[in-house]
Amino acid sequence: GRDADRPPALVLFHVSRAVMADAGPAPSGESALRPHTSVILRDLLDDLDAETVPLSLILAELRGRAYGALSFVLALAGMLPGISFIAGAVLIAIAAQLVVARPVPRLPRLIADRHIPARLLEKWLRRLLPWLEWVEKYVRPRVPLLSGAVMRSLSGLLLIFLGIALFIPVPFSQLLPGIAALVISFALLERDGPVLLIGLVLGLASTLLSILMLIATIRGVVQMFG
Repeated sequence: GRDADRPPALVLFHVSRAVMADAGPAPSGESALRPHTSVILRDLLDDLDAETVPLSLILAELRGRAYGALSFVLALAGMLPGISFIAGAVLIAIAAQLVVARPVPRLPRLIADRHIPARLLEKWLRRLLPWLEWVEKYVRPRVPLLSGAVMRSLSGLLLIFLGIALFIPVPFSQLLPGIAALVISFALLERDGPVLLIGLVLGLASTLLSILMLIATIRGVVQMFG
């Protein structure tokens, strides 16, 4: 497409803007200074002037928020029958990078270099943004201590367990881990400490429940064929 000659400059523009918007922890006035994720996505939407958009550009625009964005997409996919195990595997790979505090998640080049049709991306964003803006009324930067590096690493560790829980072959067993991952993803997107804490509690509870469901399922199979 026409973006073949433009990505270097376009990527540099978006990266520089993302760095300024998302560079390091902010002081107590962060909620007023740090733009919401919906603002960044609307800027991306307004700047769409090519036939396709590389996934790497979207991640560069989101920068550190990319963990939350990817977790959000994978959590939704993980609740869908048939592809939950794929979503779980990718979620584990992303969460492992969050555990070791990698600033931006790194995807395999085969995935990062994929181009999304601009019309399709625009359609998705226009459907997502009103809902995301509603969520942002309640999820916003709060209590930096609860959304700092240690808590983000703990979130990554719990997301790994939630990703594993998506592998459990029990009907509807993916719903609770998926919901917990969604809550965590919103907290990562907006650096909301209390919401992140709620997500961690939900994640721990859903992980334990998934283990109990798996044990019950194994016992039932053993009794049936034993």
